[in-house]
Amino acid sequence: MLKPFSPRPVQANIKRSIEIFFLLSILISVILILFSRVISVGISHDEYQFVASSQVLVAQGQLPYVDYPFLHMPYQIPVNSIAVLLSNYHLFAIRGLNSFFDLTSILILFFLVTRLFKNQSRLFSYLAGAAAVILFLFDPALLNISGRALNHALAVMISLLAFLIFQQGVQKKQPAPFLFLCGVLVGLATGVRLSYAVLAFPLFLYILFLAPFHLPYQRIKCTIAFFAGLFVALLPVGMLFFKAPMSFYFGNYIYIKLNTIYRQEVLYQYSMTLPAKVRYFFENILIHPAALAMYIGFVLTSLYMIMKMVKRKNEENQLLLLSVLLSVVLLAASFAPTPLWPQYFFAPVPFIILSVFYGLSAIKKSTYRYLVFIGITAAFLAGFPLKQTIRQTGIINEPGKWVPVQVHHFAEQVQMIAPPGKIVTLAPIYPLEAGFETYSPFIVGPFVWRTAPLLSAEGRAKYHLTSFHELETMLDAHPPSAILTGFEQDYGFDAYQFGSLEMPFLEYAKKHDYKPYKTWKPDFWPANITAWIK
Repeated sequence: MLKPFSPRPVQANIKRSIEIFFLLSILISVILILFSRVISVGISHDEYQFVASSQVLVAQGQLPYVDYPFLHMPYQIPVNSIAVLLSNYHLFAIRGLNSFFDLTSILILFFLVTRLFKNQSRLFSYLAGAAAVILFLFDPALLNISGRALNHALAVMISLLAFLIFQQGVQKKQPAPFLFLCGVLVGLATGVRLSYAVLAFPLFLYILFLAPFHLPYQRIKCTIAFFAGLFVALLPVGMLFFKAPMSFYFGNYIYIKLNTIYRQEVLYQYSMTLPAKVRYFFENILIHPAALAMYIGFVLTSLYMIMKMVKRKNEENQLLLLSVLLSVVLLAASFAPTPLWPQYFFAPVPFIILSVFYGLSAIKKSTYRYLVFIGITAAFLAGFPLKQTIRQTGIINEPGKWVPVQVHHFAEQVQMIAPPGKIVTLAPIYPLEAGFETYSPFIVGPFVWRTAPLLSAEGRAKYHLTSFHELETMLDAHPPSAILTGFEQDYGFDAYQFGSLEMPFLEYAKKHDYKPYKTWKPDFWPANITAWIK
């Protein structure tokens, strides 16, 4: 007997197809936006040390602190080295790898947010996940660095993985292995950016007081497991410290103090004091409507969490408290550097977004939730960088305009005109991509060079630094085959000598009979570049 036709399977298939199409649309859009940023954003001299350090590790086996000054924690270097090994387009590959980390963070965030609304309709949970992705992808702090070869994306991705594993681990019957792995991830994030060490404090407090363990000894066992993982992950950092303690100390502490003094020397006036930092935060982050909506939501969520925790404790409230605490410590750490830059406020963004959606999931009436979505959407549309996004995606089908490709072509031109040997420049990634060697003081670009004169001769010797006082001696010992200038025309040693960072190179070139062999203006750079050949 034939069964009567039922439209339900057909409707279910249509619904599933629509869901798949929606998810694929989000994924493809995110990939296109991230890729467009990789190929379109201009070169920042902040990228030099993260690219060049990986280039010299692959080409010559040089280690940070040991063989050259380095101004961050070292774990980004071996990760970037994988990209250098896989492609001759070093900057392109490293930028692409860091955008992959952004993509992974977005996927983790989408998963965590949609799971919060698993008891709601799939449409609602997907809309919540999409809203979280939008807030993340177009956050002003991320917009300042997205697509560049820096060390923020990896640290954020690792911290989100740590949160995901921690969240799962504390609910297991045997949580210690998960918390050991979480400790490893927190240690790895710290090894990428030192400011992420603050993550350990809220996680430790949660293990000690809030985790739903059934047996008392589990708190001690899990605490030991967590810090054991942290210790294991930081062992390579310890090894580098013992091999070059003074260089490590300089890169992670002394340079930070010198950079503040340098900014004072050039009369830089923004975000140099705590009140000025707060003002900077309002003028550069909260001025964006979507970011303002996100932070307002975070404040309201935090207040809501406090009220709920006073009334009763449950697992949802405790996880909300954890995400709030993680946001607070990372936000506080963002204010620590002097001066501030927008990218420092990227670290707390995913946890602030999670806190907002944790709070949203606790609201009982769906009407309120839709009102929040409407508010977020309106704020996003008000501040959506439409022109910038169109401009960036518009060059995807024009490879000749891709900045990393232009950088590689410039490196090929340097390769054609420079004799074999070392090239001295404050922009080391170009000769290194061309297969040349460069000098160790300049692997981090201009940063050590412009602050080293602030130390005495004894201080420079103590930290193994080179300034313009020692430049001629260093170059006479190993004369350069070429000198590249024109990369730091906007910077000087003080407020009255802009462009003077490269003057010692020009003086050396003229004194030792180097001639301006070629001057040209690459499309990716706003100034003329000159190659000096003997």
